[in-house]
Amino acid sequence: MTTRGARILAAVVVALGVGGVAGGVSVWLLRFIALASGDRPDAGTTGTFFGVVAYVIVLLPGAVAVALGRRRTGRVLLAAGCVVRGEVGTVERDATASPSG
Repeated sequence: MTTRGARILAAVVVALGVGGVAGGVSVWLLRFIALASGDRPDAGTTGTFFGVVAYVIVLLPGAVAVALGRRRTGRVLLAAGCVVRGEVGTVERDATASPSG
């Protein structure tokens, strides 16, 4: 395996690890907040899985760009991924919210 290939493989492994931990922690925090507020946490195994997958998908392009030596591009992709993930979470929350009034 070439050095470039090894760096890309390492970036993918790091993105999987960090994305998995970040997704797991965020789902855990959402469940904790739901329990603390007296609600029933409704994110099951499927919701947890897709939450973790979303974080991994967001981190992967930036991690690979940084591994290829494109530092600024990688940072921009990582920052853009964080913004996109935050906005997707907001849209999901708004779509499932009950109408008030």
